[in-house]
Amino acid sequence: MRIVIALFSILLMINILHAQPTLEWTSPTVPSTGQAGWFYYTVDTWRFYTMDGTNLRVMSGPESSTPALTIPLQTGEYNAYSYIEVTGDGIYDIVIFKYVTVGSNIKFSLRIVDQTNGANVITFDNANYSYLLNTVLDIDHDGFTELVVERSPFPPASPDNFNFLVYQTNGTSVEQREIPTLPQQIGLANYPNPFNPATKITLTLSQPALSLTATIYDVSGRRIKQLMLGQRVAGTHEIGWDGTDENNLPVVSGTYFCQISEGTTTLQARMMQLVR
Repeated sequence: MRIVIALFSILLMINILHAQPTLEWTSPTVPSTGQAGWFYYTVDTWRFYTMDGTNLRVMSGPESSTPALTIPLQTGEYNAYSYIEVTGDGIYDIVIFKYVTVGSNIKFSLRIVDQTNGANVITFDNANYSYLLNTVLDIDHDGFTELVVERSPFPPASPDNFNFLVYQTNGTSVEQREIPTLPQQIGLANYPNPFNPATKITLTLSQPALSLTATIYDVSGRRIKQLMLGQRVAGTHEIGWDGTDENNLPVVSGTYFCQISEGTTTLQARMMQLVR
């Protein structure tokens, strides 16, 4: 009898070890142009969220399809994270990022929203400045965290410059999460267009780039010329193309494309018209 019980126990353990995962929850449908994921709510709890270009919806739990909070999005708001706490209630607040293209320049702004009620805590959006979130830390060791925002003139000054805005907050009770790296955003334009014989390509970067390349292609996809731009800081840069190929010979009239790449990642392309 003991042998039978032992064998049964072994078989039961083997079955448990090889049990297939079971479907626990299916999220709401999210459009391919939107995003979804989980926000920190407290240090130990999460909330599922969706962002569809019109509204940011924060659900009532990690596996919930019922919105506890719906935040209307403004034009240009493209990303959101929940990794800082500035209100002092122990609930992580939501940072919503926004960018708009003005001519050849990208202007960034942001706002911080209270995750308990959807109210705006503070907004950084001024026509004369571009804003990036730098950090949230207790930098003066007074027991309260400081919110540090980087502000730069818009349109960009020459030479580029910025300053830090440091705000005292009530945040004390939760661990401040590491601020994630946001995707590189690029503004690309050229003038004149059409052009003859040369054009200036204006490139605006939202953050520094370590290894940029500008490649000129014709309409058949044949590479005409490659310009190694190297390391560039965030801001606006000018690139000149004189309408020549790799051998410095003039190319014929037609449509050409300028593709900007960082390493193996293609960031943006721009169509240009050469008329001789």
